[in-house]
Amino acid sequence: MSAKLKDIITCLNKYYDVKTQESWDNSGLACGESDSDITNIILCLDVTDEIIDNAINAGSNLIISHHPIIFSPLYSLAEHGYKEKLLIKAIKNNIAIYCLHTPADKARNGINYANAEKLGLSNISPVKCKDNILYKIQFICKNDKLDITSEFLKKMGCFNIFTFNDATGRIVINASVTNANLDLCANTIKDTFGAETVDIYETFNLGADLCNFVIGEIEEISAYDFIKKVKIAFGLKHIFAGGYMEHSIKKVAVCGGAGKSFINDAISYGCDSYVTGDLSHHDYQMAYENKIMLIDATHYASEKVFLEIIKNTLIDEKIGFNDDNIKCVDQQEYFSKII
Repeated sequence: MSAKLKDIITCLNKYYDVKTQESWDNSGLACGESDSDITNIILCLDVTDEIIDNAINAGSNLIISHHPIIFSPLYSLAEHGYKEKLLIKAIKNNIAIYCLHTPADKARNGINYANAEKLGLSNISPVKCKDNILYKIQFICKNDKLDITSEFLKKMGCFNIFTFNDATGRIVINASVTNANLDLCANTIKDTFGAETVDIYETFNLGADLCNFVIGEIEEISAYDFIKKVKIAFGLKHIFAGGYMEHSIKKVAVCGGAGKSFINDAISYGCDSYVTGDLSHHDYQMAYENKIMLIDATHYASEKVFLEIIKNTLIDEKIGFNDDNIKCVDQQEYFSKII
């Protein structure tokens, strides 16, 4: 059984659309040919040398990772850096790499919702993303700026880019852009590329259920009993918790990965506890002052559910995959250990 890579991408985009990624993200196809036939898939959080070896040994020709293999710009594929070596190895072995980062975090069927369900929360609601509105921009482009303007739009994650001549022969560019990049695109087009005006039209909402994090409710429980519940849900023997811990827990915020930037939001929503990863001493101090308990379920453990949701999506869509040709690789103990 097999499926075209482009059909797998189309299937995943139904639920985790790459157009919804954050402006700093780099989700999507990192390497591979969209028309290639995929027979076996490896799912992981991070692409490492061991993951590619795993794919080679298992006869897998597609790796779907949560974290993008390319985050910082690569200016060549000369074999001098770790990421470059990984990409060369994957390409030599005809292994495609597809990454789903913030689209999988935000989605209704994504990591945040799945973690909330694992914790047994009810009345789960999204705290809305600011970046889920899609806009169309249109402007007159100077003839000598066409190529660099088009390249700029692509780098900013714009899509549906097309060019035509108006009745007077002037070059007109149309492009779609998310709210995250709208202001920068419009300002750069005017200030750097010399467009007199940029017309902006709101087209549609990319998804009312997209979220930065979710909030849910749990039957009232002590802080320490809730900590035990989190440990079980995320499969952890040890866990970091801090802040204010002398109250009962009923209203809970959840954000997979590194969610410290939303602590103030969780406080403003009146949450009793906030479960995320990558927290620091000063985060716990602020939480204590604001009477909220923080739980650091670790970056990895709070995103590991990615493997489960992507596997289930591919199987449920019936495009040619099942338990036999999708392998989930747990890297929990690979990057760090409590000794």
